[in-house]
Amino acid sequence: MKELHYAWFFETLANPVRMKILLYAYDKPRSVNDIVRETGEEQSNISHALGVLRLCNLVQLKVDGRKHLYQTNTKLLGPIIKMVDEQVCANCELECGQDKRKKKLKKK
Repeated sequence: MKELHYAWFFETLANPVRMKILLYAYDKPRSVNDIVRETGEEQSNISHALGVLRLCNLVQLKVDGRKHLYQTNTKLLGPIIKMVDEQVCANCELECGQDKRKKKLKKK
């Protein structure tokens, strides 16, 4: 059953909206309104995505008065993002069509 856990984890990371949130909230806590402005997504989509990310402990919630702030769990994701930056992108850029995929994602 371990494969189901891996599948869920990587499926969670594969969603472009969730990945935007994780990268935007990596350096400092962000409010839902900040994330909505940055991503251009509907507030309901952001709230749903944050719920999924919280289930996997990929973001942490900090309450500051009435404000709910979300920050990427860098302890968990830091090594993964570093590995992607250093290894995967450097080794597959020309062969996997990464540039074409980036352009396609930007159009959405």
